[in-house]
Formats: sequence, C-alpha cells, structure tokens
Amino acid sequence: MDAALIEKLRAGEIDVMVSGVGQVSPPPDIAQEVLLELPFDAAVNARHALAGRKAMSLRDLRDVQWALPTPGSAFRRHLEGLFVTAGVPFPGSYWACDSLMALKSLVTHADCISILPRHAMALEARAGVLRTIRLRDVAAKRQVGTTRLRTRALSPLADRFLTALRRVASRMA
Repeated sequence: MDAALIEKLRAGEIDVMVSGVGQVSPPPDIAQEVLLELPFDAAVNARHALAGRKAMSLRDLRDVQWALPTPGSAFRRHLEGLFVTAGVPFPGSYWACDSLMALKSLVTHADCISILPRHAMALEARAGVLRTIRLRDVAAKRQVGTTRLRTRALSPLADRFLTALRRVASRMA
C-alpha cells in the first residue's frame, strides 16, 4: 500500500515510486511529479448484460456486481472520490484485489464491472474481450506520476529511469 511505500522511500529502500498522485497534498518531505492524466471508463466483458451500453451513470450501476481495488491504495481513494463526486454511495459489496491486472481478469472472466483507466483496457477493448462504458457523471481523470523524497538526490540509475518514464509519458499524452 502507498503508506508502506512512502516509509520505504524515507528509509532509503526505494528511490522513486510510480503511482497515482495529486489526490492529497504530500507531506513536506515528499516530492511528486505528474506524468500523465488517465480518463476512466466502466469495463464489462463482452457477454455482460450491459456490454451494449455506450454510456451510463454511476447511479445506474448501483446494483451490479463490482470488482474494485482494495482499501489503502491511491487508485482506491480515487475511485471513492468519483463516487462521492457523483453523489452515489461506494458499493458495500464487491470483489476486491490490489492489482490492475487482476481486476481486468475478473472483469474478463466473471459477470462483474469495474472502473479502469481507458488506456489500461484498450487492447482488450480492441480485441472485443472487454467493452467500455463511458461514465456520464465521472469527469475526473487520474493523475499518474512519480513520488520521491525531496531531500535525497537520485542515483544515476534512478535519474535515467525518470528520464525514460517522462519520455514514455509524453508519447502517451
């Protein structure tokens, strides 16, 4: 979870983490850099009853089986914020996992729905395995970027890693 990773940054166990940023102000010793913004869509498999829908609201999706990230991650906090902004209670019953790949797999193989970054399911959508549903009441985008300790200079390897990330992110934007 993000709090444990921040402690690893402070302890010098990791140099930089890549995750959702910008949700809350970081502590003074933490620096964040936004690399890209990702729009979200609902995702269902091609056999799901809602697979033919082009757009829906979160309110329309209150009674579906959800697959959502586990509590404690920036991704989960972002999704919770989407529900709050839409004025819809966060689902009380859902399948939970802490991996984007696992969420996509649940949606692909089970009769459930999730909210995922559009780019993360583009390949599966083009292949017809997943269907995307635009969320009418969700205008927010998730900011993804880097988090590091302000007071510690990056190693040459970490600096090269950040340069490569920035290059890839600029191509995705």
